[in-house]
Amino acid sequence: QQAFVFMPPQRARLVNGWDPALCPSVLRRGDEIVLFEPPQKVQKAWLELNKEVQLRAARARLPVVLDGVGLQQTVTVNVDGGYQVQLTGQSSGADGSLKLQTSRSWTSVPGTSSLTLLLGTKQRLLSLAHTLSFRGANVHAEVLVPPKGLPHCSLSLSPVEPLYKGISGSLDIDASRSPEVGVTLRGLQWKGVKLNTVMSVGAQPRQCRLKATVTKSSNTNSRMALATMVYHPLQRTWVTNYGFRVQVTKSCTFGVGMAISASIMKLTFSLQYGQQSLRVPIRLVSSPSWQAAVMLTSACVSAMALFHAAVVRPVRRYWRSLAQAEEARTAGEALQTAHSKAMALQMLLKPRADAKRLAEEACDGLVILKAQFGCLGAAAGSATATWIDVTTPCQAFVEDSTLLLHAGPKGRLDGFCDTDPLGEGEQRLRVEYRWRGQRLQAEVADEDVLRIPVPPEDRGT
Repeated sequence: QQAFVFMPPQRARLVNGWDPALCPSVLRRGDEIVLFEPPQKVQKAWLELNKEVQLRAARARLPVVLDGVGLQQTVTVNVDGGYQVQLTGQSSGADGSLKLQTSRSWTSVPGTSSLTLLLGTKQRLLSLAHTLSFRGANVHAEVLVPPKGLPHCSLSLSPVEPLYKGISGSLDIDASRSPEVGVTLRGLQWKGVKLNTVMSVGAQPRQCRLKATVTKSSNTNSRMALATMVYHPLQRTWVTNYGFRVQVTKSCTFGVGMAISASIMKLTFSLQYGQQSLRVPIRLVSSPSWQAAVMLTSACVSAMALFHAAVVRPVRRYWRSLAQAEEARTAGEALQTAHSKAMALQMLLKPRADAKRLAEEACDGLVILKAQFGCLGAAAGSATATWIDVTTPCQAFVEDSTLLLHAGPKGRLDGFCDTDPLGEGEQRLRVEYRWRGQRLQAEVADEDVLRIPVPPEDRGT
């Protein structure tokens, strides 16, 4: 009625609850022990062991695992008195924090002060910082107050302008560690590629590091590629981060990033919408190698290109069509309003224009037969670009058988209006008139001078 099974002592202690102190007299076979148990218990133990072995095998075959999904939300509020309150909530799979930051810019004491309260599952602290510019240098002083222990201070100095051809420096002094001196090289560009290099040296060897950042931006497609490498020469450790970001809409950005070091390979997807951000890091179980890095980079570039072609372009095209429709609707409403106002002013100018026409006809002077202003090539009744009849105001502006309109936008004249709110066409003024028994025509651009009849010295041109 009993069965026995051979297994290592650690496995027996884990599966069967075997305790050598309670059962010291057991049979051994090399590094294994023999347990005499009922058959049902042995069968259950073998099932649990088999299940655990299969689970480990499945985990070994699984290529990726989630490494803490992160969600961040930021809310910024401006308060009277020059204060700005910013609340940031951040959560991930194993951590969460809430940060409250209040900042204000001062005029009596030049600079900006900020008070930050951080409450998290792994970290809690209170910090007071002040930043100012003093004699060509940026000075940042900060006091950190942890929940336990003594507060410590830090001071950072850096020049406002580069010292020499994009080379700048910095000095960091922290009470909790030794001073650190940094040299920054900025502004190196080659065919749209920017290179920033930061080298910092501390009194302790562990603080020495070299950081290089390469950025490539494309304004046409709102894409940016970023690569950063941090190398510790004495520790011989390095971390490389590179990725791509694409702007889907004005407030939405999607990115794919990769992090590779000697002990980890991680892939991160990020989505930012306004002040909200979502981060999904995926850790690769396989050991990092240059073959895996090349395959990962190729896969990410292909995925980003596919995402840009299948998602970004259609979304941009859709939002662009909506914006154009809204712009055309607004322009149509503005055009109707301006046209109605111009017609109302023409009604007020009509008695004066009729009187001027009778007087000019009596002396065989200047009589305006027809005048049109706007996009003369557009069809009448267009929603965004059209022309308006300005015969009445042109006749009203005649003085002593002469019509003179000075240089400038003619849409501002009484009885005129801007007939092309979107600026899609060219506005011109065309006037047909009769003078001394002759039927003539003149046409000028929107901001040109109009003078009719044309003086004898200018008739050749």
